[in-house]
Amino acid sequence: MGRDQTYVARVEGGKRDPRWETVLDFARALELEPMLIPRSWVPAVDTIVQADGGQSEAPPLVGGQW
Repeated sequence: MGRDQTYVARVEGGKRDPRWETVLDFARALELEPMLIPRSWVPAVDTIVQADGGQSEAPPLVGGQW
């Protein structure tokens, strides 16, 4: 990713706010694809994500700890 471990630790610890580009880099390194969805769609998307029968480890989009 081109980021040193100290920077990553600061981001993880909440001591540094990453730029959006950095968030994308972190997500893609973890084989994730961040998406912005309208707030009103969150319940529908959460239902779809949870409908996979527990085959993935996706957290709920609302009401849960990330």
